[in-house]
Amino acid sequence: GGRVAVELQLALDWNASAPAVGAQVQTRVADYLARMADVRPDSVDVVVAEFRPPAPKR
Repeated sequence: GGRVAVELQLALDWNASAPAVGAQVQTRVADYLARMADVRPDSVDVVVAEFRPPAPKR
């Protein structure tokens, strides 16, 4: 089989912890690919492309 590398670009809420979210996404995506497609990626890179401001309070 071939080799696979994954890059995900995310938008996070302003108050989210980028390191914590990134680590959780890496783990979950790798586990999902292994379980559903029998693929074990060489890497799962997470790029925080944007931080979104908090939603206005109503």
